[in-house]
Amino acid sequence: MKKITCVLIALIITLQVVAQSNGVLFKQNKKYGLKTEQGTILIPATYNEIFPFSEGLALVKVGRKYGFINKQNKIVIPCKYDYVLNFNKGLAPVKLGKKWGFIDTKGATVIPFSYDFAYSFNEDLAAVKTGKQYIFINKQNKKVLGPFEEAMSFSEGLAVIRKGKLYGFINKTGQVVITPKYSMAFPYKNGKAKVTLNGKQIEIGKP
Repeated sequence: MKKITCVLIALIITLQVVAQSNGVLFKQNKKYGLKTEQGTILIPATYNEIFPFSEGLALVKVGRKYGFINKQNKIVIPCKYDYVLNFNKGLAPVKLGKKWGFIDTKGATVIPFSYDFAYSFNEDLAAVKTGKQYIFINKQNKKVLGPFEEAMSFSEGLAVIRKGKLYGFINKTGQVVITPKYSMAFPYKNGKAKVTLNGKQIEIGKP
């Protein structure tokens, strides 16, 4: 899967855990801000990009770089990163140069910039790319599962993995519980996962 697709999927996954009450995106004069569902402005439209608050911080883009603001619209983590994903469980994947690592809510580097791509931590594990393979690491940066040809974040105890050109699911012991047979698959949400089979998108339940 191309890197840009990985980033888009990662954003979808992280946004699934961000509540609407943490801000709704709006655009004004080619800039973006956040407002409540009732229309009250939370953050004025002054940013090139912005995403809803997660764990008290919102991802923003200033110029070509990314950082984080607090709910008082103060930049608390400088806009110096080439890409970032939202915080989840106290950590956020960030890209600096060509490598990805993880920072905490104070901006301190917790996991070094050593990966080619990284998903957010979910259920205490994060899928990261190293070379042409993916592994799952814990918050101590120790390998727990893998390698896999491709992998996404855990959700509801299961994670998408790819074998060849097909996608399936593993559990948290690394056991394949749904055989790779789908041309695309997305993480579980509310007991269902969207998958593509024979060119048609369907929903499947848990095994």
